[in-house]
Amino acid sequence: MSEVILKKYANRQLYHTETKKYINLEGIPEIIAGGSRVKVIDNASGKDITSETLTQAMLSWGLKQERLLPPAILHSLIVCKPISIAIFFSQLSNCI
Repeated sequence: MSEVILKKYANRQLYHTETKKYINLEGIPEIIAGGSRVKVIDNASGKDITSETLTQAMLSWGLKQERLLPPAILHSLIVCKPISIAIFFSQLSNCI
């Protein structure tokens, strides 16, 4: 599986380093569906912001659907302590 590097600039634009074109959040699921992994780097700091950007892309996609997750689950996640949420997602990623 190939890895596509995206650079995020201060103006919030994402730059696809292979195609040398700017893409929006909606373009990320298309890249992943095409069989590639995505890595997102903050251009100014060099920090890996893949997790945050994929979360934004997922939420953006979810807003176009009827609902991303049932409200009961969303309420539970908000009520949980941040460490509990991190453990939940860590365990979830081990199942995938």
